[in-house]
Amino acid sequence: AGAVVDDVIGLAGWAGAARPDGDEGGDGESDVERGDALDQPAATLSKGTRRRVALANALVAQPKILLLDEPSADLDPVGRRELEALLLEERARGCAILVSSHLLLEMEPLTTRVAMLHAGALLAEGSLAALIPTRHLVEVALRELPDALRAATAHLLPVFHEREGRMTIATNDPDLAGEIRRLLDGLGVAYDAVTTRRPNLRDLFF
Repeated sequence: AGAVVDDVIGLAGWAGAARPDGDEGGDGESDVERGDALDQPAATLSKGTRRRVALANALVAQPKILLLDEPSADLDPVGRRELEALLLEERARGCAILVSSHLLLEMEPLTTRVAMLHAGALLAEGSLAALIPTRHLVEVALRELPDALRAATAHLLPVFHEREGRMTIATNDPDLAGEIRRLLDGLGVAYDAVTTRRPNLRDLFF
């Protein structure tokens, strides 16, 4: 097997792209991996570096459409941050990117549209703004959810789910958590916590 740089240059020539060692910049090899690894056979590299080489092979021809399956697998935290920056650059260049991944939170900053599958069924599809229309998620943790609480909160906003002593409510009202605390205190209901956070793709899946 040839060295990594030779393989990448060969793919560039096969695809009709400029050589990666040219002066024009923006090539996959230089963006994804530099250093001594370029002169080694790919089979001798670490899993993370081989993943970088695979990305270089995909990017070197500056494609208009990029299909990636679990692109961050085997990458360390620094490599994952570099991957995110690289994919955002490719998107800004006009490349259409389709990513298959189980890492919902990691992929969320990179996506404009999402399709979520489970057991072969489509759970949700659309833009992030359509799938996550609210800015806040209030989570109420109780030992049990009394009927009085359900009745008292029914007028607020739809409840995402109730599970294992936890009620989750989507809202655009930043003060809803305080309102729920006052409501629980007024009902005399003991609770462990009422917290607010930003909703994410995991909330749709689970």
